[in-house]
Amino acid sequence: PVVCDISKEDDVKRLVNSTINKFGKCDVIVNNAASFDDVNILDDTILDVYDQSSNVNVRGLIHICHEFLPHLITTKGTIINISVFPVPSFVCTLPTKIAVDALTQHVAREFASHGIRVNSVGPGAIRTPSYNKGIQEYGNEMHEWLVSKSALKRIGEPEEVANVILFLASDAASFITGAKIIVDGGFTL
Repeated sequence: PVVCDISKEDDVKRLVNSTINKFGKCDVIVNNAASFDDVNILDDTILDVYDQSSNVNVRGLIHICHEFLPHLITTKGTIINISVFPVPSFVCTLPTKIAVDALTQHVAREFASHGIRVNSVGPGAIRTPSYNKGIQEYGNEMHEWLVSKSALKRIGEPEEVANVILFLASDAASFITGAKIIVDGGFTL
């Protein structure tokens, strides 16, 4: 495995070189890095937190695309960006993830003529280590609230998001580009 902080240019270049050296090509990129915040807009650290979110969620994604796209052109590859469903409490994360959706559409439009498909996935409350950490921090009331707001009355599993990513990476999604698929159990209905 290659450890990569996508906010650092040298790390991204090392990731690309390692990938191409090991596999000889690149067919699919899943941009899953994220920086989440839990600050109030009046916090003194707000600009530092925003810079971190922006560096990872936007600048890092742009750099990954910039470095990998020449390789994806040769394979007519696919990019899948992990976005987010609208969570108003993440004052710095939300605008950067909205930017991810805008970038997804822009890159999809710009590189469609090369046969490259670009889509995003917006996971809702998914049972991951970070979800579990949040529940430990905020209490079971948060879990119960999320379940109550979900149309399916449950929290999603990582495999459910992975299945959507696999679909978008496959030929079964060959006519889908510039789209966002929300995987949130109906939370945003």
